[in-house]
Amino acid sequence: MLTDRAPRKPALLGNFLESDRNTILSLPQDSRLGGVATAIKSSLESGARPAVRKALVPSF
Repeated sequence: MLTDRAPRKPALLGNFLESDRNTILSLPQDSRLGGVATAIKSSLESGARPAVRKALVPSF
């Protein structure tokens, strides 16, 4: 995954590099992501750019 470029200030670089090493992402236990994922998938399959943009707007 691409992220922002590394900060130039040494004081900020440590936190930046630590976040890049993070391999675990906590996900909500409710159903919020399921609906969003389904909307994104169907929009991508349709190939319509406006539909994809609309699906990517956070709904929670």
